[in-house]
Formats: sequence, structure tokens, C-alpha cells
Amino acid sequence: MGNEQVNGWLGTFTSHPDISAALVGLFLSWCATQFVKKQLPDGLSNEVFRRVTQIVGFVTGWFFAYGAWRLMDPTATRFEYLYYSAGIGFASPALYSLVVSYLANKYPWVEKVMSGRPTETPPK
Repeated sequence: MGNEQVNGWLGTFTSHPDISAALVGLFLSWCATQFVKKQLPDGLSNEVFRRVTQIVGFVTGWFFAYGAWRLMDPTATRFEYLYYSAGIGFASPALYSLVVSYLANKYPWVEKVMSGRPTETPPK
């Protein structure tokens, strides 16, 4: 990867703070959700486990996207901070499920690493 390509990526992030904040919010939400999933007790039913991780994904998505938006785009309105961040919160669990499903189909070892409760035999 050359310097021009790195500068291009950095330029994109600085010229589009809304997209950057959304990506940072999603990434940090996914990391926080992975951490919390590993801390949940094994005795939870699959339904409760799924609901808890969805709620954690929503809350952390909203929280991290809000913070990233405030830092990266100080000129945004309060409406953007609150409601767009809530949109990122709602999107976080859904996008995570889609990304992990796609990756698990393509690379079966991903499910064992990324899933809170991997299946016995990963999909091929």
C-alpha cells in the first residue's frame, strides 16, 4: 500500500466525518458486543442470549457513534448527533449478523471466533 493510497483513505475519512463516525461507531460497538458476549453466563437460553447481545449492540452503537460524531463533526446539529447515532445503534446488530454470516459461509473458522455461541459444525 503506497503513501498515495493511505493519503486517499485519510482524505476520505476527513472529508466525510459522518461516514467516518458511523464506521467508528459500528466497529467499536461490535468490539464491545464481542466482549460482553464472552462474559454472559452459559445458562442463558439462546433467545435471551440473542436479545441481550442485540440490546448491547444497539446501546453501544448509539453511544460510540454519538461520541465519534461529536469528535469528528463538531458542526453537526443535535438532531444529527442523537438520531443518526440511534440509527447506527439499530443497524449495528443487523449489520454484524449479515457480515458474520457472509464471512462464516466463506471462511468457516470465522464462526468459531466471532460467534458468541458457535454451532457444533460450522457451515461449509
